[in-house]
Amino acid sequence: MIKILIVDDSENNLFTLRTLIEEYINAHILSAQSGSAALKVLIENTVDLIILDVQMPDMDGFETARMIQSRPKLQHVPIVFLTAAYKAEEFQQKGFEMGAVDYLTKPIDAELLINRIKSYVRFIEQDCKHKQELESKVQKRTVELLKARNELEQRVAERTKVLLEAKNQAEQAQQIAQETRCQAEQALQMAQEARREAEQARQMAQEANLSKSMFVANMSHELRTPLNAIIGYSEMLQEDAANLGEEGLVIDLEKIEAAGKHLLELVNDVLDISKIEAGKMDLCLENCDVVHVINEIISTVRPAIENKENTLLVVIDENLGEMHTDITKLHQMLLNLLSNAAKFTEKGTIQLDVKHDGDWINFCVTDNGIGITHKQQHKLFEPFTQADSSTTRRYGGTGLGLAITKQFAQMVGGTIWVESEFGYGSTFMLSLPLQAKAIQNRKLDRSLKNDSSSSKKEGIILIVDDDPVICHLQQADLSHLGYAVAVAENGYQGIELAHKLRPDGIILDINMPGKNGWQVLSMLKQDSLLCDIPIIMTSINVDKQKAYAMGAVDCIEKKVIHSQLVTILEKHNIGIFDVCT
Repeated sequence: MIKILIVDDSENNLFTLRTLIEEYINAHILSAQSGSAALKVLIENTVDLIILDVQMPDMDGFETARMIQSRPKLQHVPIVFLTAAYKAEEFQQKGFEMGAVDYLTKPIDAELLINRIKSYVRFIEQDCKHKQELESKVQKRTVELLKARNELEQRVAERTKVLLEAKNQAEQAQQIAQETRCQAEQALQMAQEARREAEQARQMAQEANLSKSMFVANMSHELRTPLNAIIGYSEMLQEDAANLGEEGLVIDLEKIEAAGKHLLELVNDVLDISKIEAGKMDLCLENCDVVHVINEIISTVRPAIENKENTLLVVIDENLGEMHTDITKLHQMLLNLLSNAAKFTEKGTIQLDVKHDGDWINFCVTDNGIGITHKQQHKLFEPFTQADSSTTRRYGGTGLGLAITKQFAQMVGGTIWVESEFGYGSTFMLSLPLQAKAIQNRKLDRSLKNDSSSSKKEGIILIVDDDPVICHLQQADLSHLGYAVAVAENGYQGIELAHKLRPDGIILDINMPGKNGWQVLSMLKQDSLLCDIPIIMTSINVDKQKAYAMGAVDCIEKKVIHSQLVTILEKHNIGIFDVCT
């Protein structure tokens, strides 16, 4: 609320002006009946506007105005002179020369007075606001400068301390270097001796592994021969018993046949894993119709699925066409995954999704069975390993199926991974190339070791996704490869971290609440500091044309992100440099 001082020797005029102003303007009114009284009011109060009568006894308005403006603190207060109409021309010029902002005549025109005062009020309020903003800026800048000075002093102190420590460390390092030189010579001798011992141990291990493989192969042959005979004779005896009407014997013979076939499958699995470990598993690559292969597998596995009252759903992309791969191993991989889903699911749903994605075919097997804990997933693809001992007791099996599937996938240049929540089911994603290349004598997990030695991953990757599960999986994968990974749960946090970290690449989800991926992509590309960062868009269904048009370097669907992400990062050389070869 502004303060207005009215100075007039007439009480009637003071009352009239006060009443008129308070009726139309929200203001605090002060009054004085003489110039000296006005000066006392100004000493005790701060006012925003003075309405000053010219003709007053003792000290007239002009003299009062001079006294007011002679004081520095009061020079800025606007003054409006009042006088009788017949004196207006005589006093008007003198009033303006003394710095008055306006000059009004008596009798007062109420409307004119109120409009003039409202104009002054607006001007005064704007002036106050400007002063407050200016003071705020000055205070803020002062704080910043003080903070900068303190930081600079702290940095100087820290740098001085570091330099002193570095000097001490350099002196210590020189002494240590001399001692290390002697130790290095001793270590070199020990390393040469250890190398000789390691070579001897390697030769012994190779001989032992060869002996083991030969034993397993011979033993598997010795087991399969009588097993095939048992299965064959059980089938013949079933026919004879059925002809004789011995239904009870038929049931027993069927159990013998089923047990024999189950045992034969276990022997075959052991033989396969033995061949893989020995590097003796070869590929037989040929063209095949993907839909035809899938139909054959479905017809084979459907009885096992329906045996536990499960429902099988199959979703296949149109025009899958052909792929060049090992048909037998493709059969075995998909049978292992579907059989696994059938084994651990009762009265549920098992779904097989087959999608064509560029140069890859993705086979996704999803069930709502018992699921797998996070701890169990770490050892899921190891040979002779199941979730835990209770699972083995309840569901049986050797734990070789998934290990074999993983090795077969790697042999044709593909990959397999799992997502699961204990109690709610599992999803296995098998990604295979359309054109597999034969790799002979490939030993267990050798491809992973070779790949890791050819290039080194480093740099910062920013993941922007509201799904914590997806974030955790991507973070684990990329961290394992050597990247520094930051995670943002929404678009606002993603933009903030992008400014803070300046990452080498951003993996950006499209469907997020609040600020979605398209909005975040647009903001990043409009920012001169961030526009050159490569951005990979992810979603269940990505509009690739829109993404490329908006500046994304690549797009990837979430179902295949685990298998394709590293390839895309390498494709765009994001955070990757070559190691000496």
